[in-house]
Amino acid sequence: MLNFSKSNLQIVTLAHTVLVNSPCRVTRVLIVCPVSTILNWENELKIWLPDGTFDALNVSEIASCKNSKAKEEKMKRWLDRGGVMIIGYEMFRGQANQKDNPSGQNLFTRCLVVPGPDLLICDEGHLLKNEDSQIYKCMNKILTRRRIMLTGTPLQNNMFEFFTMVEFVHPTHTLQRFDSDILAPFLPPKHEYVVSVKISEVQSRLYQQYLDNYTKGAVQPPES
Repeated sequence: MLNFSKSNLQIVTLAHTVLVNSPCRVTRVLIVCPVSTILNWENELKIWLPDGTFDALNVSEIASCKNSKAKEEKMKRWLDRGGVMIIGYEMFRGQANQKDNPSGQNLFTRCLVVPGPDLLICDEGHLLKNEDSQIYKCMNKILTRRRIMLTGTPLQNNMFEFFTMVEFVHPTHTLQRFDSDILAPFLPPKHEYVVSVKISEVQSRLYQQYLDNYTKGAVQPPES
């Protein structure tokens, strides 16, 4: 898992490397992200890729497509030619859950799930929430095991979200986590002190003036 502030260039570099080197056996890279960052990802790829490489790698997104036919054309092109496809989480869920057509060959299912991409990159991976969420269940059907999770707050949200990300990237493997308790026997005891300092006479008069004049709504305090 990478911090978002460093992930852009790293992911662009990785995608470029695996796509242009045939021994890596990667032809399709899928970036799934919040809809608000789709165009940002496309722009980052334009910025960091060498001249001409952006078009050569067939970088595309379908959020801006005006109709289903345009989406299908872009998806089919990506499925046949390979490259980088950028899609939002909700659109991924909606397209990947489409029922098969009469021939049993749903284009979006083949593109996104089976066989799906050769490399999957999930931006803001904590949005998967937990293993019971619909988006997790949907994305976990993706056949590829090459999975990268990006998040800037892996521990600031919810521990279940963190374990969900780990499980999604590397399922069925045990995660070892150690907190400060393991160091407690070797550290000196912690002491906390509360120091009270009496305010001066001038401070007391100013504070009392504030309480008498500004807290009752009669007079507005001067702008700073």
